[in-house]
Amino acid sequence: MTESKFKIKETSQSDLSLDLNIDTENEQYLLACALKYSNCSISLSENTNYRDFLITNHIAIAWCIKTAIERQLDSTPEMLHILVNEYEGNKTATGIKYLYELLNSQEIEPSTDNFINHINKLKKDKIKHTIYNNHINSLIKDLKNPHTDITNIVSKVDNIRTYIESSDSISDKTFYNLNDLKAEHDTEIANRESGGQFQSIGYRAINNYLTEGLVTKQISIVAGRPGMCKSAFVDNVILRLSKTDTACALFSLEMRRIATYDRFLSIETEMPLKTLLRDRSTMTESQKQLEKHIKFKMSKYPIYIYDKASPTLETVARHLKNAKERLGIKIAVFDLFNKIQKPEHLKNKSTADQLSYMLDYMQALAKNLDIHICLVVQIGRKAEMRKGHLPALSDLKDSGSFEEVSDLVLLLYRESYYLNNENDRNIYFSNTSGKDILSVYIAKQRMGEANITIPLEFKSELTKIVSC
Repeated sequence: MTESKFKIKETSQSDLSLDLNIDTENEQYLLACALKYSNCSISLSENTNYRDFLITNHIAIAWCIKTAIERQLDSTPEMLHILVNEYEGNKTATGIKYLYELLNSQEIEPSTDNFINHINKLKKDKIKHTIYNNHINSLIKDLKNPHTDITNIVSKVDNIRTYIESSDSISDKTFYNLNDLKAEHDTEIANRESGGQFQSIGYRAINNYLTEGLVTKQISIVAGRPGMCKSAFVDNVILRLSKTDTACALFSLEMRRIATYDRFLSIETEMPLKTLLRDRSTMTESQKQLEKHIKFKMSKYPIYIYDKASPTLETVARHLKNAKERLGIKIAVFDLFNKIQKPEHLKNKSTADQLSYMLDYMQALAKNLDIHICLVVQIGRKAEMRKGHLPALSDLKDSGSFEEVSDLVLLLYRESYYLNNENDRNIYFSNTSGKDILSVYIAKQRMGEANITIPLEFKSELTKIVSC
């Protein structure tokens, strides 16, 4: 920071009633540069809101500068002295003498990067003071109240995090030129050539048609009607990925964690789920030993299960951030996505608006945490009315939102589910060599080929899915 060459008008601390210190030098520096250099005045106008300033007279001066730029006027002290009469806020200490003190305090025009750094400092200070004024006092009051429920405190902490993360002032850089991207792309190429850019989905038959797989910062959708093995499919994917040391978080929002564990155990031991749940008296000693061995083996898998009912988006974000930091989560699966609470502030909005907001939120979460997020979704009944019952991308409720956000959409279909006639079932299994075929249809792939169907085999008694 440059050393101040003038005395600031004492209008700040008493106005804000804060115990926090204000960086008056930074505010003075920004306004001084904006008054003296046209590039700085334009940059200040484009990158800040005048209320990003905390000192009363600086707020008024910043408003005048912004107004001058909008009206294509020069940001001279004389012009600002005229414009300030239109300002509806506190005009205290905005006299022309003070404007000239600011103007004359700067002798060297700052570089663009240096000036932007000062702007970012201003905006971060604004964030801290907003948190102090709007959140901390209320939080402290709740903490001191012995009757306050802990969920209220957690909710207020979530609101603080959400406010901070929604501010664009915390990003280090907004635009990247092609010279910046050249070095970044060279690194990316090296990563691709080493195979690091591709994240397996656990099945070679599907991997063969994927360009990037389940890479970080992306969203995938697994969708289908009831009975199409959506949960079984993602369970099998998670188990396969965990064996390659890929840490996965499963938000099991429809099934208890013990039920999920039983399914994992059935898949890994290849013992029928019915045997593990109801017919344990029929288990042989070797089966019991196998179960014990597999349970020990599974305890080493980097799989983490969350099964609280109806979490909010803020709760999901908090737990995922924690899991990313502590456990190194790379992939998060939500089964089912529609079990997440709709945002309270959108309760009067349409379902489409709510869904669009939630999907945008999940997309931002994937990018900010550098993880892949997989959303398990149940599709509408339109497929039931269609001949053959084959699902389509348009079957997704409010499919426009899903199509816009998702990088990969897999639709699941089992023909055998719809065969109620014994004769039809006999013919079907005769044609498939006794296999219950699960068709995985790549309905969308942002960076690769789509409209491809891959057959897998579903072993219903084990909830296990294997390659054909």
